[in-house]
Amino acid sequence: MSSHLFEEVERTCDRIGIIRRGKMVSVDFAAALRERNTRKYTVTLENETSAEAFALDFNGMRNGLQVTVTTKQSLEEIFMNYYGGEKND
Repeated sequence: MSSHLFEEVERTCDRIGIIRRGKMVSVDFAAALRERNTRKYTVTLENETSAEAFALDFNGMRNGLQVTVTTKQSLEEIFMNYYGGEKND
């Protein structure tokens, strides 16, 4: 199945392939694509109250003044990562 309707792809397909410039650049399960495209960021806040509030607001893990948050990308965002906005994409 070929589609740019990412919600439909996720509902109907077991594995997802991404084609760029006529070549298969990735084939995997949706969960595995998300895992490979997950990013973690650690932020240091000024005080524990701010760190706790930040962790709650962004579903982060707090360790003292540091809070680690994880990105959650949609399939569309993952797809667009492969296309990077280069000329002729």
